[in-house]
Amino acid sequence: METPSARPAPLVEPGQRLHPSPGRDRPWRVLITLIGGVTVTLLVLAMGASTTATWLSGRSFTEIPAVTELGDPKALSVSTDQASVHVLPSPEVQQVTLALVRPGQRTLPAAGQQVRARIVRRDGDGAASVTVEQPDLGMGVPWTGGYREVLLLVPAGRELSLEVATGVGDVRVEGAFSAVDVRSEVGDLRLGPLTASGELTAAAEVGDVEVELDDPAPATVRLDAALGSVRLQLPPDAAAEVVIDAEFGDVAVAAPGDTRWQVDAFSELGETQIDPMLRDGAGEPGTLTVTTELGDVSVTR
Repeated sequence: METPSARPAPLVEPGQRLHPSPGRDRPWRVLITLIGGVTVTLLVLAMGASTTATWLSGRSFTEIPAVTELGDPKALSVSTDQASVHVLPSPEVQQVTLALVRPGQRTLPAAGQQVRARIVRRDGDGAASVTVEQPDLGMGVPWTGGYREVLLLVPAGRELSLEVATGVGDVRVEGAFSAVDVRSEVGDLRLGPLTASGELTAAAEVGDVEVELDDPAPATVRLDAALGSVRLQLPPDAAAEVVIDAEFGDVAVAAPGDTRWQVDAFSELGETQIDPMLRDGAGEPGTLTVTTELGDVSVTR
């Protein structure tokens, strides 16, 4: 009887220490060190340049009162490069009042308080234009320095035509106006609850647009968002001309009541849902045109 042949034992070799070759590795080590040194130097120079630019920019500003009274204009335009803007009705002011406040503050600063900023004002024919400038934030962040938001208080019961434009910053508007035009390059727009007897326009390059309207609704509503969603809440039984254009974002519209609407909605890449009851109703119909390239569209009662 044959015996099975024994399996060969596995070959195990002891580990060996690998020694780098100083001669061959030296060029790579030198190159990596040089790249790291250059990168660190560039970062330090960039931070230094930013700090210097911020310091120089700040030196061009002086301390000014945090509160500016604007009188009783029929039309007001407010623009700023880097600040959020909040517009509110207020029973505490007798005239339109602009204040530079800390983020989130919704009341006027204490009397005599000053901030480092510049306000350029132009008046004429019942209209006022105000440009708010602040020192460049540089590489800092708003909550670590002297950054201020713009608070605009409108006397209760006073209607005016309002324009607001920001470079970087959110915009929030509440109250009653004869017309509203709000634009932001980077920032969310939150409008409402508000009324506007004339035209309402809101446009954001990067940011969401959200509008809540009370009665009476504007005759014309135009909302644009290049990169962001759009939401519109109309008052009951409103009949208006509404145009919404969202390139990359969802669109949601609520039109409660019994008003008949002519709806034209289109999405290049997305779903479109239209409440069939919107096409039934009495009286003069409203018109609603919605387009988006990438996003869903929802129109409901």
